Amino acid sequence: DIIDLGDYTENPQYPKSSIASTLAYSASQEINKKLFSGATLGLYQSMQFKTCNIIELRTTLDELLMYWGQENQIRPHFSTDKNNVTVPVMCSSIVGVNGEYSHIIAKTKGDAISAYGVDEMQHLVANNMVIRHLASVDGVPFEEQKPLIKDGKLLIKEVQSVRNYSYKHLSEAASYHILSKINEIIEGDYIDYSGISQEEFFDTVLNVGLNLSTKIQQKIQAYDYTKEAPKFILYANDEKLLSIRDCILITLLHLCGWDILIFIPTGYNIFGDNFKREFIQQHTVGGLKFDINFKTLDESTPEKKGFFSRLFI
Repeated sequence: DIIDLGDYTENPQYPKSSIASTLAYSASQEINKKLFSGATLGLYQSMQFKTCNIIELRTTLDELLMYWGQENQIRPHFSTDKNNVTVPVMCSSIVGVNGEYSHIIAKTKGDAISAYGVDEMQHLVANNMVIRHLASVDGVPFEEQKPLIKDGKLLIKEVQSVRNYSYKHLSEAASYHILSKINEIIEGDYIDYSGISQEEFFDTVLNVGLNLSTKIQQKIQAYDYTKEAPKFILYANDEKLLSIRDCILITLLHLCGWDILIFIPTGYNIFGDNFKREFIQQHTVGGLKFDINFKTLDESTPEKKGFFSRLFI
């Protein structure tokens, strides 16, 4: 039998899928484009912005307590421009103890991620990706190990393609948000690492930044940058210093748009030599006190409020 297959075609045209929209869908897209352009303050879609820039919001202590639980969009200096949003966030320490101390703790606690002492911060970083010499070396075959930093810049696509990349389950926007802020630390001047080599510093940044705990990941995944910022609170009640890993973690969370608050009743310089103090605002509230047990501190004790506290709280 002879079967005629017809003329030979070198590049046959296969059917392609196509997308068609209803009139209502097209109209809704046009309306959304005009209404939620980012140019009108207060008019935003849910999760409209994929990442954010931050601006340091310096306040009085009373203002800190007033703005602490408020949405970013009603804070001073919040701004949007098309696809970009700048959120005003606070990075502050409260030094000393006064008569309203329990009230301040109760006012700021909320659903913040907290560490009771510097030692507890180690629980906020997992160990899923082990970075050595700028490459992931745990769970990745040798032939697949590639440098994740080149010329002082994070190779975001290379990181995302690593076999054991920790944030594959996050949305593309949340994953990119974290990686872009890791890159800011690498390129920026936030941490003093003069005691170690640049490669060791980069390895440490990656070992912290690529191993955030599940609870932190969930906060970042759910963060709508026009709404209330996630919080991290450190209750530092002893003489232990923040390690370079701790400083990197605090800086990364802050760059991701988190409010940071550190209670230091002792007045000790817990920041050591790595954290640059100009990035944190200090509020001195009273005399120094040692060996406070923050976990059992009675938050229900009524306090006598000052004039500004009565105004704002």
